[in-house]
Amino acid sequence: MDITKAENKGVGMKRLVSRVGFGLLAVSYAGYLHAGGSVDFLEVDSDVVLFSTSESKSGLRPECVDIANNEDLWSISLATDSGRATYSLILTAMAKGETAGLNIESANDCADRIGIERASKVNITSNTSTVNSGGTTGSATTVGIYRRDGTRQGTLVNAIDEYNWLYVDDSDSTSVKRHTNYPQKKWDLLRYYYPTTDCSGDPMDFTAIEIVDGRQERSGWGEVAYHPFIQDGKMYTRNYEGAEHITIGSELNLDNFRTEGTCRLYTNTRNPKGWTYAKPVYDSLCGDQPCFIRED
Repeated sequence: MDITKAENKGVGMKRLVSRVGFGLLAVSYAGYLHAGGSVDFLEVDSDVVLFSTSESKSGLRPECVDIANNEDLWSISLATDSGRATYSLILTAMAKGETAGLNIESANDCADRIGIERASKVNITSNTSTVNSGGTTGSATTVGIYRRDGTRQGTLVNAIDEYNWLYVDDSDSTSVKRHTNYPQKKWDLLRYYYPTTDCSGDPMDFTAIEIVDGRQERSGWGEVAYHPFIQDGKMYTRNYEGAEHITIGSELNLDNFRTEGTCRLYTNTRNPKGWTYAKPVYDSLCGDQPCFIRED
């Protein structure tokens, strides 16, 4: 469905439209209207979700439906737990792409929005293959979220920006979740401090600097330091918990984020000691290293 067709359905408000193709499957429910096919219109208007599919509904419409303008539209309410769950399932099907099918069952009323039929149940089924535009059969393509060891953790729904993602967890496909992928900055200057004399073990503290318009901006509390070649690519943050004031033995200087840096003895006799502020970061989705995304 294009925007013009959607406008002709009587939905004239400002919208967020998402066009997606899933190869979805239609299944009949005796006594209920049903529909399937690819989702070709999706809008969130206040607390109501409106959507339609490429396959037309079958059976009789409820008397409340505005046939002329809204014949093929469905509605669900985000004000209810069941409505939010239904919306999550729709997004789950979107995330899974053409490997998932969608079945829609009617509530036979227009309780969510005047003139628009309410969906009472949405089910997801599995498809093993999809027909491409050339008519050949092949595997569906999705974008996965992976740990550094190659373990797949979820399916990317949307990248809000470079570091904030909406995804469906592989272990729980009933809801869409948000993930902040650390670190959120690519540090231009990075320095680790160690209690040892050879930069071994966990760092006791670090200094991270980002150069913005020629100015050096230091990392703040809670920000994450990371270098792919240092500390086995593990992430660290700074906090006070369990901090001790001890002698600094060595420092590792990374004058540019893309270099490996060099270790040297710490010789600042004015400030020979430092605090053990650096703490390893463990993320429930990604572990102790940043996740990465790739096409499955």
